[in-house]
Amino acid sequence: MFDDCPRTRLGQAHLRATNRLVHRLNQELPIRLEAFAAPDVVVGPAVTHVPDVVVTASEWRDERRLAVDEVLLAVEIISPGSWREDLIVKPVEYAEAGIPHLWIISLADGPVTLASYQLVEGDRHYRQQRPLTGVVDIDLPWLLSLDLDALTAPR
Repeated sequence: MFDDCPRTRLGQAHLRATNRLVHRLNQELPIRLEAFAAPDVVVGPAVTHVPDVVVTASEWRDERRLAVDEVLLAVEIISPGSWREDLIVKPVEYAEAGIPHLWIISLADGPVTLASYQLVEGDRHYRQQRPLTGVVDIDLPWLLSLDLDALTAPR
């Protein structure tokens, strides 16, 4: 079946980064947590987003989509056609919906960069940590060593 909805075509670097990040997260996540690529996440009434990667419990309440309260980490990888949505719209809606952690990964203009955001309880907005590049040790929300440039490097 064909989908008539226009959508941004993802480039090779974006697809490679998504696949490698899911794989890397699943190597390091605690038992009963799992990373998934591009699930539907119901953020609010009549609002569904598709983050590039999420971390959630291995078993979902609904096998077709996630409720926002099931998402522990949402990851957006910026694409040329999605930067406004990924940098402006989604962070506000994710924070208002209560997703505790957000990573925004930029693949353009230099080294791969990861900006980590943590929800400020009670205020429903994110506090940004300093952007990271290269080989990094991230302790929010789980301890993870990650080579950001390896996310897009050819095999």
